[in-house]
Formats: sequence, structure tokens, C-alpha cells
Amino acid sequence: MAELEKFTDSSIVMLLKHDERKLKNDSNKEIDSSRSGLNYSIPCNTTGLSDLDYYKQLLGNSYLYGRGSKREEEAVTCCSWVVTLPKEISNYYTLKSNDSITRLNPEKEEAFFQGVHDFISARYGTCFHCSIHYDEGGQPHGHFFIAPRTKIDHDRIHYKTAKTHTAVRTESGRYEFQYRFKTDENGQRILLKNYAKMSDYYDFKISSAEVFNKAELQHFHRDLSDYLRKNQIPGADQVYTGVTGGKNISVRSMKEFTRATGLTLESLKELQINQEKLRDFIREKEFTIADLTEQLKLKDLEISQCKEQIHTLEKSLEIQKEHTIQEPEQAWGKSADWGQKNSSWGTREHIYDKEF
Repeated sequence: MAELEKFTDSSIVMLLKHDERKLKNDSNKEIDSSRSGLNYSIPCNTTGLSDLDYYKQLLGNSYLYGRGSKREEEAVTCCSWVVTLPKEISNYYTLKSNDSITRLNPEKEEAFFQGVHDFISARYGTCFHCSIHYDEGGQPHGHFFIAPRTKIDHDRIHYKTAKTHTAVRTESGRYEFQYRFKTDENGQRILLKNYAKMSDYYDFKISSAEVFNKAELQHFHRDLSDYLRKNQIPGADQVYTGVTGGKNISVRSMKEFTRATGLTLESLKELQINQEKLRDFIREKEFTIADLTEQLKLKDLEISQCKEQIHTLEKSLEIQKEHTIQEPEQAWGKSADWGQKNSSWGTREHIYDKEF
């Protein structure tokens, strides 16, 4: 949902002009000028200064390692959180009626971006510019510019500055040495290389590495979500973790992806919704299959029990059948004396033969 960008001092002027859409020939082809009217800014300071002057004031009142040398040109003096509006808050799709474009639910969207601004301002104390863009990269997002300034812990400095010359505060607020050279014991001029020791003259320093360290990047999303939820601001439950897991895409990555594939964030969201529906359908069918499998097992058990009962009945029938066959045979054998009881017939016949 949020991506951190870093910039040097030389890019700030053009960056602010780009964010405020004041460049006549902006090289960014992702900008849809028909929606630029939806963009707006959130004030970041109460000093009455412009955003650029306020940035210069913050920078001038802070120690910057290598100031006055090439290191200053390469130093990161500005960081920007790019926070994307969760689509779950409001379907921002523009409505075209009589060639006019409007936002569908600006109250929730503005409340979300204002909440993010308040959180970032309170967290870092040096947010000097904030622009909300509806005309770039598909999904609305906010740019929150911060001077990465942190308090100097002088107790941790294990050396004492040997002040060869006294530093003088200039009109810009910076401290600079009046002379860049000193004279050694032999009277030779030696280049004064104690810029690092100038930190003794400042209470704050510019250091993106210390302000946006690993712990800060890990906790930013969680803390932002807690802040929004505590203040009942829409979007608290849609603030994702830094690890997108395929669910979140930074603005820069989205631009590169769109150029490579022609797909927009909206089409990806639709694909994601369809994918979730398909997963739910598959999950439901898996439960159904598991239930049917369990029922099938029970039926198999019932069939097995029935087979055992049939087998038992068949054995019982065979035994009964054997008994039924044996009983008539035994009865027939007992009536074998029939010949003896009727032996008189043979006697009569014998008598008859004698008579003739």
C-alpha cells in the first residue's frame, strides 16, 4: 500500500513542480490530464512559507554530512511515502456526464488521506509537502514529502571538537566556517577538513538511513493501521503490510507493469476478485467432496456388514436344508419293517401255488 522513495536536494524543485502539475512539458506519459482537476494538496506547515522554502529552512537548520563538498550533492535530503488509496474504501471510478469528471465518494477518500497526512506529520515532524493524485497510475495515491531529520545525540559523540575557527551562522540558517584553511607549525596552509565536527553546532541532522531504518520500514504499515483504527478513519483494515504477497503493487511497479502488459490496476483487481471467488468455489467443492467421501465410507461399512449378515444367513439356510433332507431319510429307514409285517402275502401266494 505504501512505498518509500528517496531524492537528493537537486531534484526537489522539479519534483514539486511535477507534483503540482506545473510543468508545461511533463515527460510522465502516465498522467491523464482529463482527471488532473481531481488532484488536490494538503497544507503541511503553519509558517506561512511555501513548501520549497519550508524544506530549505528544515535543511538549513540541520547538520548535513559533507556539506560544501560533493557528498552534499549525493546526500538523500528528501524521502516520500507514496500511499495508495484502498479500493475497498470507495470505488473512485470517474463518472463522465456532459464531459465532466467527478469523484463518487470524496468524503471517505479525503478522510483517509487526511488521516495518513496527520499520522506522517506527527511521526516525523518534517512533512513539507503533500499532493493527492487522481490522474496518475490508475489508483488514487498521495505523495507525502519528508525531510529525514533526526535529533543529534551529542552524548554519543566520543570526541570533542577542536575548534580551530569559530563557525558562523549564515542567513540560510547553516553554520559555516569563515576560513577553509588553517596554518600548521611550519606556516603551511592546510585544508580544513572538519565538516563532520560541525555537527556540534546543530541539534538535528539529515540522515535518511537513521530515520528510515529497517525497524521503521517494518512497523510503518502496522502503526498507520493502528492510528487510523484508533481515530475511526476509513481504511484502517485495508492498510496492508509492506510485503505485498501479490496483493499490493507500488505506483512505480504498477507503471512498469502497465507498460509491459497493458493491464491496469483495475483489471488486476477484477482478476484478483475472480481468483478469490474461484478459490472459494474450489474450497466449497473440496468440503463437499470430503463430506461425500465420508458418506461413501459409511456406505461401504454398511455394505460390508450386510454382506456378513447375508453370509451368516446363507450358512444358516444350508444347515437347515441339511437337517430337512436327513429327517425324511431317517423316517424311511424306520419303516423298513413293512416287508416283515406283510410277509403273509408271500405265504398266501405259497398256499395258492400249493392248491394248484
